[in-house]
Amino acid sequence: MKTLIKNKDKYLNELPEEDDQGRIHMVANLLFCYASNFPKVDILEINKSIEKQYELYLNYEYELMDSIQFCDNDHLARLVQAVYLFFFDKCWEVINRLEHKTRDEKDTLDSYHLTKIIRGFTRFKTRNGVGRNKTFVQLEQPIHDNFDNFDIRSLSEVMYAYGFREQGNPELHEKFLKRILDQDELMDHQTVSNLLYYAMFTDNTDEAIWTKIIQNNLQNDAFIPVTHYTPFKMSKFYLRHHFPDLDISDYYSKFFYPERYFNTNIRDNKVAMDQSKVDFIQYLVGNFFLYSVDYVPFHNLFLLHHCFMDQKIAINFFANHEMLPQEHRISARQKLDGKIMGYEGWEVLNVTQKEHESMIREERNEFYRAWITTAKERQYEKGIMSRDPPLYKLIEQSQ
Repeated sequence: MKTLIKNKDKYLNELPEEDDQGRIHMVANLLFCYASNFPKVDILEINKSIEKQYELYLNYEYELMDSIQFCDNDHLARLVQAVYLFFFDKCWEVINRLEHKTRDEKDTLDSYHLTKIIRGFTRFKTRNGVGRNKTFVQLEQPIHDNFDNFDIRSLSEVMYAYGFREQGNPELHEKFLKRILDQDELMDHQTVSNLLYYAMFTDNTDEAIWTKIIQNNLQNDAFIPVTHYTPFKMSKFYLRHHFPDLDISDYYSKFFYPERYFNTNIRDNKVAMDQSKVDFIQYLVGNFFLYSVDYVPFHNLFLLHHCFMDQKIAINFFANHEMLPQEHRISARQKLDGKIMGYEGWEVLNVTQKEHESMIREERNEFYRAWITTAKERQYEKGIMSRDPPLYKLIEQSQ
């Protein structure tokens, strides 16, 4: 990294100052090579790594801001991937310009460019995806135009993105599903991981689709990598709910080895008690005398934020930094834990910091009071709660 900073002028002086395209292509190549080969660091050293990456970015920020407009499609895709691979999240102006450039060039993007750009915007390392809804709306037609040119792995990345963002017109999703059914070649675990997420994001209950995915996994002799295991494990609970009579014990047996190494705490160690979360916990206590059990993992997989265990009621509070940043909303992935735990009788409310803070005090109190009261009634009807013992009186004190 120090070499890239020290020799910046030397690299750029190899090209004429008026060659804007050549200069941005060189910057894109340098940043992509650095980001894609960045060594893994110990969790205790991550802050130092972020500082180093940000220093590198600042040294090339002017060239990025000034010259992105001159990128060709190959280097546009490469630059999106470079920015996605960095750990820091202070490059919003560059991301906005990359997004504008993508929309400007949408009609010239082929399946390769679409895959890399959509994946880069969706799987952003330090944010819950980036990009505006209108960008993904405008990319739908290029996806249609290039649909037959996508291999299944690339298309699965696109499917994941549109499921993750809860976007896409019905015609596009119909083509996605038809492609799964028409797929005859064996798919790797990365592809199946994307398809499992997509099916669960979109509440798919088509047995033919699920049978196709399950059969592919049974035909694959390779072990499921731990890095791709999460949606496989989630699918066990999803299938149990939607297809209770389906015997897929052979499918579950494929989970044996990754289950030995899987630990949801590794996935969820980024959950930090920042001030907005502390304030929300204090709000529940101060206004309703509700003392929740916070950030509870279930089945070594699903995470519920603020739980009332005996009543099986939970509130998932998402801070601003956890939302899709340009749209200020949560993703289908963030809803998935609560949705599947709902199959086990939980009542889960998903609420964002923006929604919470947009309400005046009286309106906010009434919103939570009404939701918890309604949730309790549903738990009474399910037999999860009894109306008799005073232990289960959650919010009467505040009424």
